Amino acid sequence: MDIIKKNIDKKINLFWKDFKKKKRSKVNTGLNIVNYQKKYNQRYYLLKYYPAYFTEYFHIWEKFFEKNKELKKIKIISIGCGAGIDYDALIHYKRINQLKVEIDYKGFDIIDWKYKDDNMNFELKNIKDFKKKDFKNVNLIILPKILTELNSEQLTQLAEIINSGRTSNELYFLNSYITYDVFNKKNVNGTQEFKIICNVLKKNSYILKKNKCKKFKTISDRKEGLIKKYSFFVYPDKIKKKLSKSPILFNDYIAYNILKFVKNDN
Repeated sequence: MDIIKKNIDKKINLFWKDFKKKKRSKVNTGLNIVNYQKKYNQRYYLLKYYPAYFTEYFHIWEKFFEKNKELKKIKIISIGCGAGIDYDALIHYKRINQLKVEIDYKGFDIIDWKYKDDNMNFELKNIKDFKKKDFKNVNLIILPKILTELNSEQLTQLAEIINSGRTSNELYFLNSYITYDVFNKKNVNGTQEFKIICNVLKKNSYILKKNKCKKFKTISDRKEGLIKKYSFFVYPDKIKKKLSKSPILFNDYIAYNILKFVKNDN
């Protein structure tokens, strides 16, 4: 796990090096599309969230592969991938566990985030611009904290494209939800939005296996520091003290789900 710890430390120091060059007064911490377009806001976002969200996605991949060890190839699209934190976690998980699975990953976003891995396949694209071919043979879709940024019309349009896009017979969703207190279900946002996608798929080509549209999971059943679960989790004290708001260090910001849909042949 030392290689992951070094990676997180390297990333945080890089974000900080670029971030501290700007006046703090320029930073707008509101999480919306306009603010994401500003490079200094991207740096602040990554300083605050990168280690925690990397840990969350690492955990998600761990749970996914525990139940899908037989997979030989995964064709993935990540919708709203941002800086590709889910991709970073996947590549590190694969390397550490010496997985033989072939990975075909593509990230989509309407903003070209800085600090993406040079090897990550990325395309600027809005929901309305998706085509059926984007989903051809895809068997895993990641929705990384994007659901609350989409209205019901966009969610329905996305679901209809997925449904008609010649995706795999077995289709997985890895959803990461926005929350500020995972232990209060009312504060987990995104599950209601995913239900729109879920219902479109179930009404058409797919059956949802062993799960519920609005269900979510977390890393543990209590509020605790992420380092207690994953020893690689690190946040430099010298940088933490200089941020205007504390970075995410605890489990209470993490809510996710892994869902499996199977095409109905009837």
